[in-house]
Order: sequence, then structure tokens, then C-alpha cells
Amino acid sequence: MNQVSIEPIDVSSANAALETAEKLKTLSQNIVIKNDGDYESAGVNLKEIKSQIKTLDDERKKLTKPIDEAKKNIMALFKKPLDVLTAAETAYKKSMVTYVVEQDRKKREEEAKLEREAEKRRIELEKQAKKHEEKGNIEKAQERAELADAVMPAVSGIQTPKAAGVFMREIWKYRIVDDKIIPREFLIVNEKLLGEMARSTKGVVPVAGVEFYSEKVLAA
Repeated sequence: MNQVSIEPIDVSSANAALETAEKLKTLSQNIVIKNDGDYESAGVNLKEIKSQIKTLDDERKKLTKPIDEAKKNIMALFKKPLDVLTAAETAYKKSMVTYVVEQDRKKREEEAKLEREAEKRRIELEKQAKKHEEKGNIEKAQERAELADAVMPAVSGIQTPKAAGVFMREIWKYRIVDDKIIPREFLIVNEKLLGEMARSTKGVVPVAGVEFYSEKVLAA
């Protein structure tokens, strides 16, 4: 891996640049343009500001470019093994989630089956209680009724699988099935498209709920 060489920062030069910047800032705060001469002077100062910005930006890039290149090389060096491991992680997660989902399905099916069996047993006991009651066997009728009330479905033998250090989270997501009926509060204005339309049509083509306007921007 190539070593990174960073040039020392010229503090005195930076301080001088800051002093010049502060002076230009003070002039900008006190500027009042009353005539063409003031406007021309403002233009001179504006050009000086732009020149200072470019000079400082060039110096900044000169210092940060080696760091940026070193970071880029480091990222590229580790990208391939990280991508391989991420792919392996995804494969394991997919397989494990598939298994858990299948086990949950089986568990729900078994619980529904056990619930049906319990309900069938409950109904049978209630019928027996009614027959005993009709025959005058009140004690047996009461016994069968109590047994019917106490019937509970058996516990499913299928449990959620577990692995040390691994846990399952449930994340709710969404999918759009009909974008025409989505409530307005869930819609986002396409500002990029509106900006493109403003620039291309110059506000000639109206859009309901939108006002196109122009602003003067000075370039130096």
C-alpha cells in the first residue's frame, strides 16, 4: 500500500488569507451602491473575493487530494473481501429466515388443528351434558359441563428455532398496489421535475398549485 505524504500547512499564509477575507467581509457588510461608480467598485471587490475563493480552494485540494486518493485505495483494497462476506451473510440470513417462516407456518397450522380438536371435544362434552340433563342426571350433566368449560387446546410441539447470538426482528414495510388512491398526505411533490419545467418553459406553461418566478443572479 502506498504511503500518504501530506504537505505541511502554511499557517502564516492561512492567517493572511483569513485577514484578507475578514476585510472583504467588512466591506461587503457596509456596502451601499448609489451610482455606477459604486457598482463598478463592488464588481472589483467581487472579483477579488472570487479570486481568493479559488486560491484557497486550490490550496485545500492540494492538501486533501493525497488523503482522498489514499482513502480511495483503502476502500478498493477491502471492498472485494467485504462484498464476499456480505454475500455469504445474505445467503445465511435468507436460508435461516426461510426456515423460521416455514416453522411458523407449520406451528400455526398445528395450533389451528389442536384448536379444532379441542372445540370438537368441547362440543361433545356439551352434548353429553345436555343428554344427562334431559335424563335428569343433574350431577353427571354438571360434571360434563365443567369438563367442557375446562377443555383447552394442546400446546404445539413446534417451537421457534433459536441460535446463539442470533435473533429475529419483524420489520414492517410497504408495497404500492394502486398509486391512484394513495391519500395526499403520503405524496411528495416532484420538485426536480418542477425545476426542470420552470427552466425549460420559463413559466409559460401553468401548473395548478404552483407559481413559477424568476430571480436575478449575479455571476463574476
